[in-house]
Amino acid sequence: MSEFFHAEQKALQAEMGTTRIAERIEQTRRRTAFNETDAEIIGRAQFFFIASSAADGTLDCSVKSGPEGFVQLHGGHTLVFPDYDGNGMFRTLGNIRATTRVALLFLEFSGEKRKLRIHGRAEVVTEPALVRALKGAHAAVSVAVTDIFPNCPRYLPTLQQAERSEYVEALGDHPLEPFWKSKPDLKDFVHERKAF
Repeated sequence: MSEFFHAEQKALQAEMGTTRIAERIEQTRRRTAFNETDAEIIGRAQFFFIASSAADGTLDCSVKSGPEGFVQLHGGHTLVFPDYDGNGMFRTLGNIRATTRVALLFLEFSGEKRKLRIHGRAEVVTEPALVRALKGAHAAVSVAVTDIFPNCPRYLPTLQQAERSEYVEALGDHPLEPFWKSKPDLKDFVHERKAF
């Protein structure tokens, strides 16, 4: 397992008097295998945030959404999620191909308001059987976990979901096209939906 804290993080911990608690969290909360709580948080998630890095170090952050259960655990150390039709920029998947490094953040806005961080090495998967198993996907992303750890949820607001996205409801057999694809300056450039 790699170093959990780099020199500047350790320096700040020393300056702010948090070294002991930071080390204790690393010793007691850091892991590389999913536990039951992780599986529950991930299994109920309808979205998560993902950060990725380009070869030159440029960072990108995106949100991935889908129906409850769209992120699947494959064994104790790997998770898989679908990549759905989007705007065609492929910033996250392109970064994954460039460096493989990702960080995921799962949040709950009610109940215990748990926050779960996952770091890992990702790959874009186009194997037809796996992609077909993910309703509405045109590709999949597999993340081999290098670190799993919680994050303090105290400042999260309490939010309620008003309704599910109509686009999530339509995944698969009858996908809906978003309004932006019909905008005059974009409509002649829109790609066709297709798998890799």
